[in-house]
Amino acid sequence: MRNVLESMLNHIKAFFARLTKRERLRFGIIAGSIVLLAVVLAFLLNRTTYEILYEGLPAGQAGKVLEVLDGMEVPYRTQGGDTILVPSGMVTDLTMRLATTDTLRTDGFDPYIYSGLVNNMTTTEQDRRVYLQYTIGEFLKQVFVRNPNIEDALVMITLPER
Repeated sequence: MRNVLESMLNHIKAFFARLTKRERLRFGIIAGSIVLLAVVLAFLLNRTTYEILYEGLPAGQAGKVLEVLDGMEVPYRTQGGDTILVPSGMVTDLTMRLATTDTLRTDGFDPYIYSGLVNNMTTTEQDRRVYLQYTIGEFLKQVFVRNPNIEDALVMITLPER
């Protein structure tokens, strides 16, 4: 084995000895370019791209989601204080796995869920009125149940036509 390596090394030395200085320089530049290209390609191909898992979550819920992601050993990034990013291709799986936990459950009314309903192009004026009634009722309920003497409440709001 040692003889084979020495023989190969002698052939390589003889090959370079036959080259002119200019040819050795070209060979070095080409070899260096190939190595540099390989390093750059390896870096680009191993780089992780991230997609949005959740956006606009309240801080409490975002913290719970991050704890669960830590427990599952999923790499993540946060952006803007209310956006959680995970590696591409994992969004669907993580969304389903997080839906089976109580991670995103809120205690009572969550205005973030319903705010998308009223800002929709297909929302009618009647839909907006119902949304407003429900929102006011739920916010009042949250105020009432903070009182230690009240366990639960149901608030129904009636708004005049004008």
